[in-house]
Amino acid sequence: MQTPPKASALVKAEEGKTDTSLSLAYSHRADTTQSNLIIRSGHRWDYGGSFVTSSTADPYVTFGAGGARYWDFDQEEQRTILSLRGSADFVFNPSGDLGFSGRYLDAEVRVRGFALGGIAPRGDNGTAIGGTKALGASLTLNHQLIESESFPVFANLYFDVGSVFDQGETFTLDVNGTATTYRDSARLRSSAGVGFALATPGGTLSVSYSQPLSFADFDVLEEFQFNIGTQF
Repeated sequence: MQTPPKASALVKAEEGKTDTSLSLAYSHRADTTQSNLIIRSGHRWDYGGSFVTSSTADPYVTFGAGGARYWDFDQEEQRTILSLRGSADFVFNPSGDLGFSGRYLDAEVRVRGFALGGIAPRGDNGTAIGGTKALGASLTLNHQLIESESFPVFANLYFDVGSVFDQGETFTLDVNGTATTYRDSARLRSSAGVGFALATPGGTLSVSYSQPLSFADFDVLEEFQFNIGTQF
């Protein structure tokens, strides 16, 4: 498959190659929420790591952890829910030769108000290559507007914060003899916004409007967003 003209040097370096990889992973999870869709109370957390060896890049190690806590403010009618979620992911490559596929374009808990990969390190041509560190957190207040067994509708207010970075400052990568400069920042990005969510048996449909509060000058903003997820 041919890469787009604006693809980063890391992506072009993998053009035409067949990637064969082997991953050894470990994870641990705890969950008291007793729900896979609409979570009204309880907590869940997990952590894990992996060792990955690939035919197109040197071996690397990943580690990640995440968690969430939910509070039901109206236990009788169960209409108002406060949630706090967070995630942290890191990838370590001793040789520094980390391909595009081993990088993070976004944190597991995304910062709304930014495009996919919008806060990741970015080349002069505007393409994101992903970072080696991804942090995210979100505080959300949900209120149920329409009661329904199968299709409840919620309105929400939220505040998100996070960052995806590599070295935390502008850096240069030499890929196949081509040196490319990437703009990078460890600055925490943040946003606040409102949204609506429709919970269905097949997943959650949500629309949101966010106001980015802190961002780098090379970030890609996206105030209106539509999302399809598997969890409320």
